[in-house]
Amino acid sequence: MLHVKRFGVENIDNSILLDNRISISMQGGQLRTEAPDNIQSVEIFDMSGRKMDMQGNVRSNYLNKSLSLPKGIYIVRILLTTGEVKTEKMYVD
Repeated sequence: MLHVKRFGVENIDNSILLDNRISISMQGGQLRTEAPDNIQSVEIFDMSGRKMDMQGNVRSNYLNKSLSLPKGIYIVRILLTTGEVKTEKMYVD
C-alpha cells in the first residue's frame, strides 16, 4: 500500500496550483506521474538522501515506471521542462 503526503513545493507563490496540476501515485509497483507540461526528470530518494532511482529526459507529460522499492518512506522529486519542481513524500509498505 502506498500513502502519498505533500512534502512541499519550491515555488511558494504557485504551490497550490502546482500541487493540483502534478499527480504522483504508485499502484502494483508502478510509479505513475502526470503533469500538464512535459516532465524533464523524476528522482526518488530515501530519507537519508540517497538517490534510489532516476528517470531523466522524459520529455512527456506522463511517466509510468516499474519500481521495486523496499518498505519505507521516500521523496519523489519531479522537474518539469518549464523549471517547475514538485516534491512529495511517499510511504511504501
